[in-house]
Amino acid sequence: MRILAYFTVALLTLSVHAMDGYDPSNKINQLALTMAIVKHNYINDLNDNAIAEKAIRGLLSELDPHSAYLDVNEFDMLKDSTAGQVTGIGVEVTVDRGMIRVIAPLDHSPAKRAGVKNGDYITHIDDVLVLDIGFNEAISRIKGDTGTQVILTIMRPGEDQPRQITVTRELIKAPSIETDMLSQNIGYMRISYFGTSSSAEASKKLKALQRNHPNLSGLVLDLRNNPGGVLDSAVEVTDLFLDNKSIGYNRTITTAKERSMKVMQSYKAKTPDITNNLPLAVVINSGSASGAEIMAAALKDHKR
Repeated sequence: MRILAYFTVALLTLSVHAMDGYDPSNKINQLALTMAIVKHNYINDLNDNAIAEKAIRGLLSELDPHSAYLDVNEFDMLKDSTAGQVTGIGVEVTVDRGMIRVIAPLDHSPAKRAGVKNGDYITHIDDVLVLDIGFNEAISRIKGDTGTQVILTIMRPGEDQPRQITVTRELIKAPSIETDMLSQNIGYMRISYFGTSSSAEASKKLKALQRNHPNLSGLVLDLRNNPGGVLDSAVEVTDLFLDNKSIGYNRTITTAKERSMKVMQSYKAKTPDITNNLPLAVVINSGSASGAEIMAAALKDHKR
């Protein structure tokens, strides 16, 4: 099958070069010609929209591991996941060299209970090679109905042999914020990810922690294995720990810049510090990414 695929590609290449006036340096024309050849010669029938969508997915996937194209259904699934409710195994992933790399399993998720760890590479799903089906189809196969199982083949850095892990899918209702007391006066807040309701959750639980423990003298913020999430939520949670009237850097939490380094958007502190300058200790690890990195950096920059 692979020999046939390579042979087909070779024929397509010869067909392109055989055309009169073909200029290989004009990549826009080359793209249009390639799409036309695929439409008329590929073994399966593909309409213009299907070919264009594959071209868009390929373009964005080649930019960097963090860029991807989402169709309407995939965007709806993303919104469900950031709302803290989705059916699956509860793991945040990215694409890396065609494989799926685990950023972090969510707390209390089926993936974490089954032994999936941040940094794992998922190479097969139910014995199907991820490289053969692509990232989006692989994610679709990991998800499924509640109670069904999926077998993941995993390569773990530092290990020579792959391992198989069976995970039972569940409806994931993962709270993004958890609080506790580490001692009589040291509080603890675990932020698993930044979802659409994280800021409200964090504010409510912080106030309860302070109300129930009036002698609170310090707080540990645990961002380990937090893969990020919604940028606005990460900024809003960070803002809870900053005093908009006293911090420097023009109250800036983070900025979004375009290629020329011109600032497109600046996210600033807008509210007083809800903890009244309570001493903080922020804990991160290699699984802390995106919004978690922004929060840790902002709190450090503003000397919290």
